[in-house]
Amino acid sequence: MISKLKVKLISALFTILLLQVAAFAYAQGDGGGQGKSFNLISVTMVDGGDLQAATDISVEPTFKLHFNKNAVFNWEHNSKCVSLISQDNENIPISATKLDDSVDLSQRQNIYVQPVNSLRPGTAYYLKISPKIKAKNGATLGGTNGDEIVITFKTKGEATVQPPQSAKSGDIQSDTAAPPANSGTL
Repeated sequence: MISKLKVKLISALFTILLLQVAAFAYAQGDGGGQGKSFNLISVTMVDGGDLQAATDISVEPTFKLHFNKNAVFNWEHNSKCVSLISQDNENIPISATKLDDSVDLSQRQNIYVQPVNSLRPGTAYYLKISPKIKAKNGATLGGTNGDEIVITFKTKGEATVQPPQSAKSGDIQSDTAAPPANSGTL
């Protein structure tokens, strides 16, 4: 009888020890996604191909940003954390969308980005992802040291030269040209 009591006591102590280890692991972030970092896994074209440094991107692209965690939970915030800038430092209007993550849970890690209008051929663009983008667990984009992620690509085709704007009658012209606004390089 004493041996059965010892076995039950040892089993109870072992069970308590396992529960404590599990509770400690959960508190450390090993359960439910708590405390895990939020990272960008890839940026690809929806129809295939890596975007970084690509030089043959369609003028009507759709990009897929794939993260390691749920990126659509904070949609109102996260949809505003992506931008597209041209080589001329022009902010390009985009549409950031998500697929219904209640139908397919794997889609909660993806943000889709598409320019509202066609891009210019033969032009460099910069897709920027803010470090303030958040996962469902509240983590912000990790590994960026607070810097935005910038993906550089170029559209296929030959760049078209824009003719200089001619002055309309009544416009005031000056011999001294003003520097363009935001003429810095990226």
